[in-house]
Amino acid sequence: MKFFHLADLHLGKKVNGFSMLKDQRYVLEQVLLEVAKEQPEAVLLAGDIYDHPIPSVGAVALFDWFLTELANCAVPCLAVAGNHDSGVRLGFGSELLHENGVHLSGVPTHQLQHVPFQRDGVRVEVWLLPFVRPAEAAALFPEAEIKSYDDGVRVLLSHQALQPEACHLLLAHQFVTGAGKEPERSDSESVTVGGVDNVDSSAFDGFDYVALGHLHGPQWVGDSCRYAGSPLQYSFSELRQQKGITIIEVAQDRGITVTQIPLKPLHPLREIRGPLNDLIQPDIVGQGDVEDYLRVTLTDELEPENANARLRAVYPNLMKLDFDNQRTRQEAVLYGEEEPENESLEALFSSFYEQQNGRELDALGWDIVQNVLETVGGEMLCGLLD
Repeated sequence: MKFFHLADLHLGKKVNGFSMLKDQRYVLEQVLLEVAKEQPEAVLLAGDIYDHPIPSVGAVALFDWFLTELANCAVPCLAVAGNHDSGVRLGFGSELLHENGVHLSGVPTHQLQHVPFQRDGVRVEVWLLPFVRPAEAAALFPEAEIKSYDDGVRVLLSHQALQPEACHLLLAHQFVTGAGKEPERSDSESVTVGGVDNVDSSAFDGFDYVALGHLHGPQWVGDSCRYAGSPLQYSFSELRQQKGITIIEVAQDRGITVTQIPLKPLHPLREIRGPLNDLIQPDIVGQGDVEDYLRVTLTDELEPENANARLRAVYPNLMKLDFDNQRTRQEAVLYGEEEPENESLEALFSSFYEQQNGRELDALGWDIVQNVLETVGGEMLCGLLD
């Protein structure tokens, strides 16, 4: 049996001010073509379906179109909420959608939703674990001592009855590490300061394969846990990541083989550097597609006037303009490295809290912050911090 594993669609996302909706539809069309070709048992979406808890109209319409096309192909879709999603909103209408092969799990429950598949004598059960916070797990199991994300996931999974004759796949969205090893991270991911959201891969030892979402680079964590990665490059730190569809194949002996089908972006991210006058010459311009999303680093010692406008006249999808010259290098020495352009809300709030209280925010505090983010939205919290 064959399953498609995708994650971190982040529908509705903007990268450096550019809407990714057209780019996202472009890669989802490729996914549908591969679905028609490969005929998988199901498509597994491991969280962060949307980029915001309250998604835009365009993002909702895009997801609706994708689910409808999958239904037309008679291929089920299983999806869990990620930390960027509102679990309640994502799970709206789930009972009705269930009848049409769409299985959505937005919030954790005592008994996780699981969907059985059977073919040629092989039985596979796919379990759906939406993003779970310690407070949510503690509310479900008040008798248990739950102080961390790792505690919450372990307690929740310990209450699930896995049948020994079946192959068990888990669809989950958490920050999972293997034996304390830090996985590869990207600038486009939200980072919780202090690593309090960590779950060790050993928490999933009862499962044959764990289809993870959360980190944007495709990678293994431990022996059986794999991040599918995002289908698009959402930051220039992801330039060297090969985005694609992770294919899970379950053999009759329950052995699992994992491969990847690459996805082609509508506009790849690309970096170029040099003096302005050189970069706008036809021989340099012709070395790549002018429609690529570009990060340009100008090396002119005297920073040219109207550099942004002159570059955009040639490269319409200029995303980011940097300078690397004697002045900027001296400033880097004097003032240290620049803060990330898109510092996460968690990092901003951590700095604010520590300045106000003289100590770091603990795990319970982080749980409260995450709940506030989902309830009031990031823009309102930014306004409060300002």
